[in-house]
Amino acid sequence: MKFEKLNVYKKTRKFVNMIYCIVKNFPKFENYGLTSQLTRASVSVLANLCEGCGRYTTKERNKFFRTSRSSAYECVALLQIAVDQNYISEETYLALKKEIEEISRMLTGMIK
Repeated sequence: MKFEKLNVYKKTRKFVNMIYCIVKNFPKFENYGLTSQLTRASVSVLANLCEGCGRYTTKERNKFFRTSRSSAYECVALLQIAVDQNYISEETYLALKKEIEEISRMLTGMIK
């Protein structure tokens, strides 16, 4: 499976880049906290999607797709914390949440 051609891959890659752009504005003391956790969670969505595509059985693939989807949910919670701490606006949060929800739906479709 050529994951680079998948719409979910393209959308997730774009999401990861959006996360990297917003965390640049987080306070420096968050470098080892929320900044790190949010970038790692977003990268996990992409990395597990790609790793799943490289597996041979449906059971193996779905394990990684589920992990990818779980990391997507983690991103939502972390973005909510960013809003609570006034690191991002509610508008930015809603736009990113919309993206990750669509990615989650696409991953669910791949699992089914």
